[in-house]
Amino acid sequence: MRTCCLVIITLVLAACSSKSQQPPPAAVATGETDARQICGACHLAANVVPPGPDGKHVDQSDVNQFVARPMAFDQLRGLPTAAIVMTLERGAMRDVGATLTAAQRIAIAEYLGGSKYDPRGPTGHYCADNGDLARDLAGPSWTGYGNTLENTRFQSAAMAKLTATDVSRLKVKWALGLAHGRQGSNVTVAGSRVFVGDQAGVVRAIDRASGCTYWAFNAKRWVRTAVDLHRTGDRTLACFGGSMLPDAYYCVDAATGEKVWESDLVDFPVAYVSTSATLHDGTLYIPISTGRELHRSASDPKYECCKGRGALIAVDAATGKVKWRTYTTPEPKPTQKSAEGTQLWGPSGASAWRVPVVDAVAGRVYVTTGQNASAPATKTSDAILALDMKTGEIVWSYQLTADDIFNGSCLDRDKQGAKRNCPFVPKTGGVDPSTPLLKKLPDGSRLLIVGDKTGRVIAFDPDKGNAVRWDKKVSPGGYYGGVHWGMAVDDDQLYVPVHDRDGFEGQISELGYLAGGSHKPEAGSLVALRLTDGVEVWRASGAADSCAGKPKSCAKAFSSPPTVIPGVVFATSLDGHVRAFATKDGAVLWDFDTAQEFATVGGAKAKGGSIDGPGGVVVVDGTVIVSSGYGAFFTMPGNVLLAFTLDGK
Repeated sequence: MRTCCLVIITLVLAACSSKSQQPPPAAVATGETDARQICGACHLAANVVPPGPDGKHVDQSDVNQFVARPMAFDQLRGLPTAAIVMTLERGAMRDVGATLTAAQRIAIAEYLGGSKYDPRGPTGHYCADNGDLARDLAGPSWTGYGNTLENTRFQSAAMAKLTATDVSRLKVKWALGLAHGRQGSNVTVAGSRVFVGDQAGVVRAIDRASGCTYWAFNAKRWVRTAVDLHRTGDRTLACFGGSMLPDAYYCVDAATGEKVWESDLVDFPVAYVSTSATLHDGTLYIPISTGRELHRSASDPKYECCKGRGALIAVDAATGKVKWRTYTTPEPKPTQKSAEGTQLWGPSGASAWRVPVVDAVAGRVYVTTGQNASAPATKTSDAILALDMKTGEIVWSYQLTADDIFNGSCLDRDKQGAKRNCPFVPKTGGVDPSTPLLKKLPDGSRLLIVGDKTGRVIAFDPDKGNAVRWDKKVSPGGYYGGVHWGMAVDDDQLYVPVHDRDGFEGQISELGYLAGGSHKPEAGSLVALRLTDGVEVWRASGAADSCAGKPKSCAKAFSSPPTVIPGVVFATSLDGHVRAFATKDGAVLWDFDTAQEFATVGGAKAKGGSIDGPGGVVVVDGTVIVSSGYGAFFTMPGNVLLAFTLDGK
């Protein structure tokens, strides 16, 4: 996970929302008082980052100080009311929210959000009837995150029903407004049904042709996982996880949205489902992270850092019963005490942030891990692990970066020194390997491929343990760079999104801290590598003026995973554009800017923004679907799900 996540303590609120009915004056008065006294203790102080020697730029130590600060108070004003309530109740600010009454939480949210709190959530635009599920699920599909067990993100010509010649004719067919816009959830498509979750925790079953909603299930916590469909007995289940605390995983009836089972899978209070599971033969392989401890709890000098461990859990999709659970580090034990006398624990961390690959041929599951949160370092952090599919035993592992220990308190270590839970010297701030993918070559050999934030892409031979076939550097990488969510592959090439933004200069200026900022073209690109040896074939980026007239939080970086069909690779970027590139040479075949306002199927307005997160583009039966508005990490928020078809028909 990107290590500037302390900002997410507040950025999790960020969204694009139209103003609605104003709260009554009494609520405003009470909310303003509480907001300024309680929230303002941190947020009113977060106003200034000192400029560097030239009076404009900041050096890395200043950036660390900036990242460690909460969002400035004025930046909280106008964020979605319901999202603020959710964050105080179940999100990153739940510790603060626990000290407040429900009425206080709502009053604060209504003051900051500027609109009346509606606990019912979005009502949506509902279909006239529930349709015929068996009929509707038949036909072309996109399954889970990667569309295959191997996470290839490849769609065949028969399933895509779209060609390189056709893509220039793509136009918006419908737009659906999603709630509380930090969009980027994985979209699942089965026949004429589309399944997607949003930051408000609402999971919808949508008609692919019209955008109307068949049903909506409120998980009451952000759902960014894919919806996995599992046939059991006489019904089909739709299964997904929540990425807010307390942790929960659900399976509902895919026909009605009625809950079948709900399970708290974790045994640590601040652990949760970090991303999509992979479903195979009735078993869900679910990755677990401890991101809240890593980024939030560790910053408290009185917190005994750290005890959380990443994990991979195998779960029976029909019942929710856990088959096995494998942790990514040994059980933490007391190590030393901080300068303030707080007991420290380790090893910890190595969260499983990314979607697993299921290797049905070898009977293994591959999953990547992040950095350790406390010492001692382990060999299973910043690594790829191969686990036995039946038992969960770790068969082999490969570490991309050794001795990488980092937690949220390290960001302001220059100011707090040893008084924080960071007595070690952070090495990188988190390499965070991307989602792996598995691909069979024409000669019968196979490659297991992973990228990371240092800008490396590594191909292993999974049938020879952890033997490296090739290792390619595609970008400078670094603190906020490299390869983030994942890649895509066809029979000849690997498609790698590069995210190397222009430091923090532009982002800081957008928040009013410093003047200046720039939008470098080289901040991002899509790179095609020859599959057999990693040689670069071509590199493409967006137009030079794609951020013109947009906030400084606009960036040309490519972060979300690409999607490939024969002859075309779709990629998105933080400037809000979704583009189709020719696989042979990277030529732009189609370019659409989603960072604009749209009329939705329900008649309301929704707006796009940056495209980031694990979702990416889905292509099914001539329809291209993408969500826009990932309001986090200093990007442009939004709240729209878009469907494109040829000529919008």
